[in-house]
Amino acid sequence: MQQPFSPMRRIVPTDGPIFPLAGLNGARPPAPAWFENALAVAPERGEFFGNGVPIELLTWGEVGKPGLLFLHGYAGHADWWSFVAPFFAADYRCAAISFAGMGRSGHRPGGIYDFGAWADDAHQAIAAAGLDASGARPVVVAQSMAGFVALLAAIRHDCFSGLIPIDTGYRTEALPPADRVRLGQGHRDRLFATVAEGLARYRLSPDQPCANPFVLDHVARLSLREADGGWRWLLDPAMTTDLRLCWEPEMLRQAACPMAYVHGQRSALVAHRIAGIRAALKPGDVAIEIPDADHNVLADQPLALIAVVRTVLAGWRAEAAIGKGAGR
Repeated sequence: MQQPFSPMRRIVPTDGPIFPLAGLNGARPPAPAWFENALAVAPERGEFFGNGVPIELLTWGEVGKPGLLFLHGYAGHADWWSFVAPFFAADYRCAAISFAGMGRSGHRPGGIYDFGAWADDAHQAIAAAGLDASGARPVVVAQSMAGFVALLAAIRHDCFSGLIPIDTGYRTEALPPADRVRLGQGHRDRLFATVAEGLARYRLSPDQPCANPFVLDHVARLSLREADGGWRWLLDPAMTTDLRLCWEPEMLRQAACPMAYVHGQRSALVAHRIAGIRAALKPGDVAIEIPDADHNVLADQPLALIAVVRTVLAGWRAEAAIGKGAGR
């Protein structure tokens, strides 16, 4: 039987972790003009308090325009979106936050984190950034782990008009009780002598190469903080995360808002479960594959992702306009 043609299949080495920036020795890789131009549109930087700790907040665009909230993946930070949000700032009031324990947000006492508190932070970001000042609920774009957070916030607070998860590993089968509390290993609190040393140890999760080292260099530099005569990761090393709130199969149908599920063609996290995810979506929801992308679609194919999000937003706005016209 002839095998499906897959010209973009990538073989990833399995003999050790992949450090995409290791060979640069701290030098900044060349970046295309679109990337530099996007970064030149600097956000306003602020914070708000969520469950007692400061939450880092980045905003672009005018208050009063439709809202667009960007949420980063596990161990990331708000600046993962600083080269994406400017593409939407002319038409939307955009915001990105760093979840508690990550980026420049505060740490929870004892290193205990849960998806419910992160979902509450995402909900509070709407008012803090003025994302609902237009009178309409914002759309949320959520990378990886943040797709769980956004879905939970949508179910708890009914606060979004649309949900765009990106390569979130939604399960469509129930987990045994013993497997439902994981991701509590904490993180190694390393001290690097130089920024270059830290950059050389920066890696994606799951392990994968990346064709755009300028993206990784940008987010990696903003993942380090100067401390104790060296540099440490901007991440709570004591972080313990309870997954019980985000692994129930029926959750995919509980959010009232429409969903456009985006995933990478080669994603090690999603490829083996995409059929189940597609089957579990609500009627009217869609799943969109990004070619030539692994799990970290935001790093692998940023321009393709921007185009997909723009298209989804335009479609939802057109549907909303038709709905208003039919109601006259």
